[in-house]
Amino acid sequence: MAGLAAAGLVMTSSTPARASSDGEAYAIVIGVAIFDVVSLPADIYMAATGTKVPRDYAWAEAIGGGAQALAGGIGLTYCATDRDCKRDAGFPVLIGFTAWTAVMSFHGIYSLTTHDRTSASGGPKASPFSVVPMIGDGRTTPAGIGFTGTF
Repeated sequence: MAGLAAAGLVMTSSTPARASSDGEAYAIVIGVAIFDVVSLPADIYMAATGTKVPRDYAWAEAIGGGAQALAGGIGLTYCATDRDCKRDAGFPVLIGFTAWTAVMSFHGIYSLTTHDRTSASGGPKASPFSVVPMIGDGRTTPAGIGFTGTF
């Protein structure tokens, strides 16, 4: 929703482009807004079903989210110095939009780094040890945290 609100804010506050009248800019903005809104449910579905995030989808999140977060950061920097802009109702929407797209970008980057690690070996690499809670018998072994595995 924040993506749609930010797209609406940008489209209504900017001057119309004079170079083209065929609506390509509107189509791009609407497409990006739809991707922003659809990305969270898609990520939740993939996580719930255990499906690995496709590499091209992760790239789209990383690049698209990063570019939007950068634009939102520039807007926040401008609004933070402009007194009227800080009081405007669009400022909280801009904050939410910037946070949303930054998280989307970081998720894309994370998905790319884990995709590289899991695709080469056929699965995630198990750690040689783990940290586990330990329950003692109360006399000789105290309760606490222990390390198990091969060292």
